[in-house]
Amino acid sequence: MPYAIFDGVFETFTEAGGDFGFFSEDFYIERQKAKFASGARSRLSYLAPDFIATAYLDREKLSVLDFGGGIGFGFRDAVTGLSSCAGLTYHIFDNPAVCALGRTLFTDPAPEFLEDLAALAPTYDIIHLGSVIQYVEDMDGFLRLLAGFKATFILVSDAMVGTERSFVTRASYFGHVHPHRFFRLDDLTSRFAEQGYGLVQNQPYLSTIQGQVGFYDMSNLPPECRVACTANLVFKKKT
Repeated sequence: MPYAIFDGVFETFTEAGGDFGFFSEDFYIERQKAKFASGARSRLSYLAPDFIATAYLDREKLSVLDFGGGIGFGFRDAVTGLSSCAGLTYHIFDNPAVCALGRTLFTDPAPEFLEDLAALAPTYDIIHLGSVIQYVEDMDGFLRLLAGFKATFILVSDAMVGTERSFVTRASYFGHVHPHRFFRLDDLTSRFAEQGYGLVQNQPYLSTIQGQVGFYDMSNLPPECRVACTANLVFKKKT
């Protein structure tokens, strides 16, 4: 049975309360390390790894920014099975603790872990956001930042969309409370459109939670704030 991790309906992160400090704490880092060591693909239904691998094989030269890309699951899944990835530039931006662990997990090929925005390249072909947008407070500012990289595609995996209204709730990650945003799909696509990106693909995303495929129990929230699954979205830069 799915279980509930969300509580309350708010307009802002401040109203919801909590923080994201747990992403740098030892218990989170150790959980990620154990998950990586298991060898299993962490996100079987993310479309990004196959999308990136196919784009690379087509072009033989590709640059990717995996923003909030963690310890490198996306890179590992994208390059698995490729005979060569010599022309692939893969940058992962995340917090220092996550980057420090990620650097210990790869030899060759390896992604480059970056924790300073100033260290990012001026442009990328593809940007990936995997389970990221729900934690962004200033979405418009964030999308302006991403648009500056002039990527052809922005992939949004596990996008918290599909509710009838946009809102912020409170989520609990093993007792660590933090704000968590859901978007009405039209609200999100209009924000991307303002930065010159149009939605070209929308697929349902079903995650595996505690060994079960599905989404969390949202029955404690109003009907207009519930969703049965999230989505994998592909946005393409308009010409």
